[in-house]
Amino acid sequence: MAGSSFANVNKALAVTYDRPFRGKVGWSKGALAGMIRKTQGYGITGPVIPIRSGNSPAVSNTFASAQTIATTQFTKTEQFNPAWVKKYGVAQIDGLLMAAAESDGGLYDKFCVQLDGILDGTMNQFSCDIYRSGFGSIGRVASAAQYAAAGLTVNSTTLLLANPEDIVHWGRGIQFQGASTDGASVLRGAPDTVTVTGILSLQAGTIGLSGALGANIVSGDFLFPLGNRQNSATPTPLAIPGLDAWFPVTAPSTTDFTGANRSADALLLGTIIDTTTGGGVGLNKEDCAIEAITASARYGGNPEEMVYFTNPTNYKQLITTGMSKFRPTQVSGPYNVGFRGATIETNNGEIKVIYDKYCPVQRSYLIDMSTIKFYGCGSPEVPRFINADGQGNVLRMTSEDSVESRVGFYGVTGCNNPVVNVVVNHSNT
Repeated sequence: MAGSSFANVNKALAVTYDRPFRGKVGWSKGALAGMIRKTQGYGITGPVIPIRSGNSPAVSNTFASAQTIATTQFTKTEQFNPAWVKKYGVAQIDGLLMAAAESDGGLYDKFCVQLDGILDGTMNQFSCDIYRSGFGSIGRVASAAQYAAAGLTVNSTTLLLANPEDIVHWGRGIQFQGASTDGASVLRGAPDTVTVTGILSLQAGTIGLSGALGANIVSGDFLFPLGNRQNSATPTPLAIPGLDAWFPVTAPSTTDFTGANRSADALLLGTIIDTTTGGGVGLNKEDCAIEAITASARYGGNPEEMVYFTNPTNYKQLITTGMSKFRPTQVSGPYNVGFRGATIETNNGEIKVIYDKYCPVQRSYLIDMSTIKFYGCGSPEVPRFINADGQGNVLRMTSEDSVESRVGFYGVTGCNNPVVNVVVNHSNT
């Protein structure tokens, strides 16, 4: 039977729902998810993104030398070909619920809440995935020391997140699995899952569970909603490659999701500012932003297109440190829903600083927005109704008394000039 049955959802029948405004606020949840350029991509396996990674070295003060070099050296080019990925959301509504909603005095729109909920849920994962590695994780289990400090135990019905800020990715009913690494180990105890029964504390990052984590998921594990990650020691990424995939803090050692081997050429990666080691140790949040802006400009980043995305916690520290150097700003989004932040005055002009609750607290990113896009396969819309059969946005289910709506997207992110984008690594955990 449909999950949104009369027994489960009858309390909503007396709720007045603002139909003209259905879903508009929720559809653009994260700043980066809303601001990234969306275009239709082409290609059977994925969009082809050619880039020039270096000028020709056949330049000399003597013609003979230039000609000799030109016989073996030339302008370097590379071709990125990230694979299309899919994301699905499904909402089901049973017949009794629809009939009751249509009766006199029923103020509940039978479709709005369920459809908006699944559109919102899909956009929530898009907003999360666009920052992450492509393996679909939405957080990590806290360490044993963190559990002890909170007076909790790992093997219990309470999940403590390593980073409380990741609580924005969680909600009641999510089924999840764990693995010891993000993308290089099998899922523990698969196909078994644990289900979220409720959010216990937003500030502490604690989550109620249907059963104890047990031995299948342990301290430090990465956590994945059911179906977001392959059960393999060498999984193929199923989610869109986010900023952590395009601009990793550790260079890949072999050919990665781009279809290119980026290990030997830093120009094919993002510029890295690491506050955990070397010269980056001790940089405060304001220093990090300025260092990132300087690094991007050094390699030709366009100041008019630069946006510094950071977690709200890091944003607060950044503004507190350099309060006199920032002034408020707002970037307009769809349906007049905007994203608030600040601008910082630099030698390269004013740069927008935007906080995004979906940005991991371990990272901040300076992005030249002219270099990165979301390529939609068939349509650039995120999310959209998946109705290729031509039967409309709501489908009658053949095996039971209910209807179903399918939403999602097909697409992938792409970058044509990685080096002008900067990743700031605040923490390795």
